[in-house]
Amino acid sequence: MDRAQNKPSDENGYLVVQASTAGGAIPLEGAKVTVRRYESEAASSPEILGDAVASLTTGRDGRTPQIPLTAPPRANGNTPNGGPPYALYQVEVTLEGYYDQTYVGVPVFAGITAVQPAVLIPLSERGTVNTPRPEDRRYFETPSNQL
Repeated sequence: MDRAQNKPSDENGYLVVQASTAGGAIPLEGAKVTVRRYESEAASSPEILGDAVASLTTGRDGRTPQIPLTAPPRANGNTPNGGPPYALYQVEVTLEGYYDQTYVGVPVFAGITAVQPAVLIPLSERGTVNTPRPEDRRYFETPSNQL
């Protein structure tokens, strides 16, 4: 097999989603992961984002396969007007019996594999007044000052 075929492309970035529970201690198999392109004008209404660019399911280890995603050249960061050297994505993670999780503004850099942890919270067997409704979705935004 040709080694060049296994080398990551500098034109793509890569993402792996790690779904777990119990503070990250227990991997979750079978979580559905949907990745969408994140557009800044849709930031206030994530529900209106476009079609999914990837849909996967986590394996026994709680991880998705490596997802190739479009990312701008890293050289963009070398010039003042080159634009950002990363692309932003939205990652949605769902699993029956757990609250849905949505991560917005996940950065992906060309030639680099990012790992997005998704620690899912189990639904309560007996709801109480203080328990969020199962249809509630939790959003996590990546602070822009960390990029």
